Amino acid sequence: MHEMLAAHFRNGMVVFDEWTTYVRANPPDWQIDIVNNHRNYGLEVFYVCHQIMRVPLFFIRGDMIAKIILFKTGERELEYRQFRRYSCAEQLWEAYQRVLKAPATDNWVQYHEIIDV
Repeated sequence: MHEMLAAHFRNGMVVFDEWTTYVRANPPDWQIDIVNNHRNYGLEVFYVCHQIMRVPLFFIRGDMIAKIILFKTGERELEYRQFRRYSCAEQLWEAYQRVLKAPATDNWVQYHEIIDV
């Protein structure tokens, strides 16, 4: 699928839901290519993951993505030491703490934090 998108899809938006199920910790070059060069293809790419600790390290390095939008998940409460593996650990940890404390609402837009990586 990534190869097809990299070769043929231009000027659009792609949402990969639960993308950690098909992007491995050490992805092949063509998967890295679509992450690194999506703007050259006229794409806005959104990767949705429901467990922050499953996001591969290569992905949150500061040069692969521009922003993280963090929502509350069912993931058990995490500790700061688990976030240290990411280049944006401090911002991510602080946002995680605020999101955890936010009350649930009945609104379709839930509390979230946007982190510049």
